[in-house]
Amino acid sequence: MALYLISDIHIKMDGQNFEILMSFLSQDFNSDDEVFLLGDIFDLLIGPHKEYKEIYEKFFDKVDKLITDGIKIHYFEGNHDFHLERLLESHGIRIHKEPFVSEYFGHKILFCHGDEIQLGNLSYKIYKNFIQSRPLNVVANYMMPFKLLNTIGMNASKQSRKRNKNRYGDPQSNLRIKESFRRAAENARDKYSVDYVLCGHSHYKDDYTWENYRYLNCGYLPYTKCFIYFDSEKIEFRDINL
Repeated sequence: MALYLISDIHIKMDGQNFEILMSFLSQDFNSDDEVFLLGDIFDLLIGPHKEYKEIYEKFFDKVDKLITDGIKIHYFEGNHDFHLERLLESHGIRIHKEPFVSEYFGHKILFCHGDEIQLGNLSYKIYKNFIQSRPLNVVANYMMPFKLLNTIGMNASKQSRKRNKNRYGDPQSNLRIKESFRRAAENARDKYSVDYVLCGHSHYKDDYTWENYRYLNCGYLPYTKCFIYFDSEKIEFRDINL
């Protein structure tokens, strides 16, 4: 058994970055493996709209095959992909809207997108609470047509990228983000009483150990092109072959 983890691919509707996800999902999995998609896999994926299944048909076909083969797939909602239960659960994907703690290989592990444990940044947390709120869930799932939702979402995504442009260029140069998320991981370890913290969101690839604990983040995938592999013997970054 092994765990395969990835986050922050930010796939565009024109297909940009899509090959990264499909290559990741083409690993030589065993039937008891588990795949963790830790959020912001897509740059915009909100609600149950059938248009997503048409645009990303190869993704849904691949997921269906993997789940038929016995592989568990977990999807953690990020800040670009959320309100997805009606879209993904029908395919057998397990949706996580909150940080998830489970034990594997004798270790307690915290899985999350990463913004849930981020320290400070109050304005962002207010925004995240709003977009994940129940009223907006109802709007996204039952009221707002795809074209309007897509227009609003693309504009919000564009503004987000403008505000955080250094995280989309060379994110490995952002040492402030690195240190901030290391402190966040330490805080999350204490809060959730875990041995490992595995998340994304920061766009900074990192493998940080303190005392007997460890935090890993595979970073911004268009830049790092790697995923996290975890089995009973090791945890490591592995390259995605494109």
